[in-house]
Amino acid sequence: MAVSSTDNIEYHPTVLAQLLHSLPHLNVSCHRVNSTFNPQSDIYLESLGILSSIPAAWLILTLAALLLYLATRCCDQHSTRRKPRSLTAPRLALAAAALLCAAATGLGLYANDDLHNGIVQSLTSARNLNNIISNVRNQTKIISTSLTDAVFPQLTELSDIFDNPVANQTALAQLVDALQSVRQNNTLAIRATADIQRPLANLDMSHIINTGDRWELYRWAGAMGILSGLLALCAVVLVGAARRSRRCLVLASVLALVSAAIAWLLSSVGLAAAVALADLCVGPEQYAGSVVSQKGLPPELLYYYTRCESVRANPFTQRLRESQQALNRMRVSLGSVSKIALDLFKNRDLQPKLSALTIEANSCDRGLASLTALLDCRAIHAQWMAGTRGLCVSALPGLALLLLATATAGLLLSILVCLASHTWIYLRKRRDYSQVDETDPFLPAPAASQAVAARTLQGGMAGAGTLPRGPPHHHRSQGDGCDTSRHTPETRLASSGGHLAHLSGSHSHHRGGHSTLGRLPSHASHHDHHINLTGPNNGKYATLSKQCKTLESSDFY
Repeated sequence: MAVSSTDNIEYHPTVLAQLLHSLPHLNVSCHRVNSTFNPQSDIYLESLGILSSIPAAWLILTLAALLLYLATRCCDQHSTRRKPRSLTAPRLALAAAALLCAAATGLGLYANDDLHNGIVQSLTSARNLNNIISNVRNQTKIISTSLTDAVFPQLTELSDIFDNPVANQTALAQLVDALQSVRQNNTLAIRATADIQRPLANLDMSHIINTGDRWELYRWAGAMGILSGLLALCAVVLVGAARRSRRCLVLASVLALVSAAIAWLLSSVGLAAAVALADLCVGPEQYAGSVVSQKGLPPELLYYYTRCESVRANPFTQRLRESQQALNRMRVSLGSVSKIALDLFKNRDLQPKLSALTIEANSCDRGLASLTALLDCRAIHAQWMAGTRGLCVSALPGLALLLLATATAGLLLSILVCLASHTWIYLRKRRDYSQVDETDPFLPAPAASQAVAARTLQGGMAGAGTLPRGPPHHHRSQGDGCDTSRHTPETRLASSGGHLAHLSGSHSHHRGGHSTLGRLPSHASHHDHHINLTGPNNGKYATLSKQCKTLESSDFY
């Protein structure tokens, strides 16, 4: 950075601006074109369009890859045979990708804020600069109007008064010469003031500034909405991965695919805008010179205000000096006119007219002093530097960071689509335990118990029709309410289930120390067992008393 004679820090292109400016600007025939910022050139705009097509081409390739991946997943015949435990790694990877995407989105929000602040600062400086130029135009217009509409008519009226005959012709000749000097100096002041106003007549940036404010408001709000939507999408992905929610993951897959397309399109636009802004920041004076030359402003005038070097004189200094000298001579001549006219003529309207002319001349002189301060380079140069720094030091890094964030988010969203699709495609609903294999090593113990119970219940109901209608035989030990050692797991399960109310004929018959469950022969003799037909159900159904052991899942293994 260098310091000028006016103690203002001069602007020099940043490393980022030079780096983006060095990117090749090619036309459709792959030939390099001039990289100077020139939005009026079709060739320059064509080179920016080719640069912006790089992210768009990547988007097309990404969508094709995602389509191919989803097609292969839909045709996978082994998707329903995957074990739930195999989805742990994809879920963790999905959560990690969602967190990284949220971090990239947060970086984009920060970059969008920097970009907005830089653009606002530049527009504010442009508005202040436009106000200074408008004040110069208004001040010159006030001086010119005062000299033209207020002084000239009164000089004409004085000429009519001085046409009256007087005795002292010598004094009258001196009076006429002084009045003619006032008229000539007034004309010179008007011309000099018009020369100052002429180059600034068409230099009005109000429409451009208002349009920039409106578009920046839309851009900032749109970027905030898109980035906030990406954060909400990351939250949906995290919820779906944590809760194994199939609906959340399907929704996240669709939204991530749409968001990836939007992110890459934003990257395409951001790359073209970043390169164009870098081209502008490398030589802002060149583009400003091309613009003001179309408005009729001399190039040396722009160079003076953008550099503000003390060795260079103000281009308006000569015209300002001419106007001031003309007004000074006019006031001197007005003094002579007043002195001679009041001695020669006794007109009562003479004194008010001479006083009004003196007041107008003094007012124009003060206006010229204010105009000289407005045309000083220091105020305009300060606004120029503030606007340039806001656009090239604050807005350009913010735009580059936003470009990086959107490109990273687009890449991560493409990965999210694959991971979310892989997860919800292989994510099965809760299994029906009546149809599972109880030897499944991944089946939990309670589920295995319910599976065995359901299988046994179905087998018991199928054999109930072959059982005799007679009362069952119950073998009870003498010292206990029920003999749990003589019940097989199937008998315990049949006694404990609430669906065995209609199951009859279950017997425990011991032959050679083995327990069997099934139909008993009608002619079986019971010499060694005491038959007890009394009980809670009058001996009709087999039950377990309150003293029996509670069934647990470990009883079936």
